[in-house]
Amino acid sequence: MSKKEIIDIQPLLTTKRLLEKALQEGTSSELEEMGGVQAFEMAYELSWKTCKRILKTKGVEVHSPKETFRKAAAEGLIREFEAWGEKYLETRNLTVHSYEADILTDIWKTLPNFLEDLNYLIAKVQAEINQK
Repeated sequence: MSKKEIIDIQPLLTTKRLLEKALQEGTSSELEEMGGVQAFEMAYELSWKTCKRILKTKGVEVHSPKETFRKAAAEGLIREFEAWGEKYLETRNLTVHSYEADILTDIWKTLPNFLEDLNYLIAKVQAEINQK
């Protein structure tokens, strides 16, 4: 990778740590619940932008999250498109309504699976970076 292609995943690792902490602490207060939702939102955004950068180093141009995750699945960066390009995207879109208790509960139900998939993505991205 040239200097222009260096991919910094530190922000992604930081949001992953915040998400892990939110899940460990649970939902004992509304503030903690909202913090977990914010960590998910940031991690999702950073994930698709990181995938987009990795794909660009492979000569693959993408523009939208769905397109990015479809190509990322084809390249093996993520396990399945449906989780990232549909389920988590839909959950991400719900975060603007997280003030509603039932939506907040639905978002929280998604977080453990998201964290597992995020760990997989991070491992794949680190492997890609180390290959270069």
